[in-house]
Amino acid sequence: ITKDVNSSLEEIASTFKNFDIGFLPITENDKVIGVLTDRDIVVKMLPNNDTNIKSYINSNIIKVNVNSSIQDVLDLMKEHKVKRVIVEENNLMVGIVSLSDLLEYDDENIMNIIKTIFYPEKNYISDNVNIKEFYL
Repeated sequence: ITKDVNSSLEEIASTFKNFDIGFLPITENDKVIGVLTDRDIVVKMLPNNDTNIKSYINSNIIKVNVNSSIQDVLDLMKEHKVKRVIVEENNLMVGIVSLSDLLEYDDENIMNIIKTIFYPEKNYISDNVNIKEFYL
């Protein structure tokens, strides 16, 4: 599943919803030029009140060859702190492998890789919280 660089935000969001995904390779003239995630939309586009996807496409494409090992994929995910990697063969995209695809992979390093990818770097908890009541 891919979307053209000229797709509207509504088309992208509908694709995310219809296929229950959060990651799309973005193409131009049938060539992958980058990726866009649901997080890019929520964290970057919406706060700027911007609906033009071109400015928010991540052109740093992390890819792995179809013949690579699972460990190679995990190493790339850890190095780049990404949850999804494009799989290529002969310079053509043939698929995507996600961290959730690899959860059944039986390796003692997978938890360390997950911790590396998801470790919060910017969130700080304040000791000065004044909540009087809390209802659910």
